[in-house]
Amino acid sequence: MMQSLRHVLSLTLDILGSIGCLGLIWLMKSAYSAATTTSVSGRIVDWAKEEVEEGRTARFRARLAYKHHAGLEHVAISTDTSFDTDLPKYPADQAVRVSYLTKEPEWAQLADSAMLRWGVPVLMLAGVAICFTLATMLGK
Repeated sequence: MMQSLRHVLSLTLDILGSIGCLGLIWLMKSAYSAATTTSVSGRIVDWAKEEVEEGRTARFRARLAYKHHAGLEHVAISTDTSFDTDLPKYPADQAVRVSYLTKEPEWAQLADSAMLRWGVPVLMLAGVAICFTLATMLGK
């Protein structure tokens, strides 16, 4: 009985550790994003409502104003996922961090926080190490 419980716990920890390995993919994506994008101060000009099917929740994309690396003010529609609400999270004219593709300033979105970009995947990888270590200890 105890042996089978240890086996189930070990297997569960192995599965959780394997799922946590997605943190490595997230970390690589974050590193690529950091290498190819520039983050600057900007503001939300307004919200453009997307066409949606009747009965669906309204979706919006932010129109962002920011100065790109050449120093010129630029306005672009966010390529980021729309907000699924009638009341967008950020009001118009609010200052925000804008992340844009350095070689293509038309590609812009609200910048991720450092915790979301780096902290979450690092925590996931720490969880992987803990899960695999515990699974190994239980498997003995």
